[in-house]
This record gives sequence, C-alpha cells and structure tokens, in this order.
Amino acid sequence: MGVTAATSLSQRVCVLFVDDEKSVTDGLVRLLRNEPYTILTAGSASAALEIIASHHVDIVVSDEGMPGGSGSDLLALVRMRNPEIIRIILTGEAELETLVHAIREGRLYRFLSKPITGQELVQVLQQAANMKRLADQRTERSTSVAVAGRRH
Repeated sequence: MGVTAATSLSQRVCVLFVDDEKSVTDGLVRLLRNEPYTILTAGSASAALEIIASHHVDIVVSDEGMPGGSGSDLLALVRMRNPEIIRIILTGEAELETLVHAIREGRLYRFLSKPITGQELVQVLQQAANMKRLADQRTERSTSVAVAGRRH
C-alpha cells in the first residue's frame, strides 16, 4: 500500500504558484487541495527560481506584477533554464504590452486574467498537465530511439 501511494505521488503533476501576495497563493492552495497536484508556492521570482532548482516542477503559474521582477521576466528565465516547464501568467494587470512581452519572451502556454474561477483554473491546469505528459512521452521515445540506434 505504501508503494502505491508513493507511486501515485511521484506521478502527480507539480505546480508552482508565484505571487507576492500570500493571500493569493493561500487561496490557490485551498482551491486546489482536492485536485491531483502537488502544489508549491513562492512569494518572489528569486524564491521561485530556488524552488525550481531544488524540486521537480512541471508547471509555473506566476503573477505579472511583483516587486523585484515581473512574472514575464521570471518565466523567460524559466524558459531558458528549464524549457520543459509549462509557463502560465495569472494577472490582474492584463495590458497589451505586457501580454505581448510575456508571450514573446516566456513563450507562455497561457495568459490568464484575474479574477479566475476555480473551474477555469482547474481546466487550464488539466490541459497543461496533459500537454506536459505528451511532451514527456515524446522525449522518452526520442531518447529510447537514440539509445537503441547507438547499440546497432
């Protein structure tokens, strides 16, 4: 039974929420407590980068307007360092210039506006998790083919 629990936990998608307002990240944790995700939170871009360096993260959902660095700048760094991580902006400041910069620099999966309903957020996370699983499967197949090719 312990092995089954460990296996199912290791297969859970890990989502990192980044927002300088603790009430926002606390609300997101409460909202998703019954969903099949491992949830991590960070209050700043630098804290998020530390978490990504020390944990397996599948999806990063970041606020745009934070002291010490924008969410789009954070996601551009995440893209450079960990391109396999799905990147999403969740913000109440949906200006066109910000949107264009975020999409261009961070190659975002989605740009979401606050407020967002729980149902909408769960749906976007499910879609992102499915996309991540498919990308991981493609990578595994490519690696297997490359390894098999070297044996012959």
